Amino acid sequence: MQFVAHTDLRSPKVWSRVQKEKAVVTNHGKPVALVIPINEANFEETLAQVNQMESFQALRDLQAQAKAAGTDRMTLDEINHEISASRKERRARRS
Repeated sequence: MQFVAHTDLRSPKVWSRVQKEKAVVTNHGKPVALVIPINEANFEETLAQVNQMESFQALRDLQAQAKAAGTDRMTLDEINHEISASRKERRARRS
């Protein structure tokens, strides 16, 4: 995998390399983007896989937040109570 400064993306030589191999785009030495070579044949599948990875990361983030807040140890009754309270509050706001 190669590392490419964002300012170097103006160069056609860099783009020809990026089209063949994964690259991390950096700004002041810090990663800001990952470039994955794709083509017309694998575009849809690659996009679906990226979306799946983002969803998985979002789930992991939510799980970490729940653990940090201690809500990962809630019982089913406590969860159902929270759902009921939220629904009740939502109905009250609509009225």
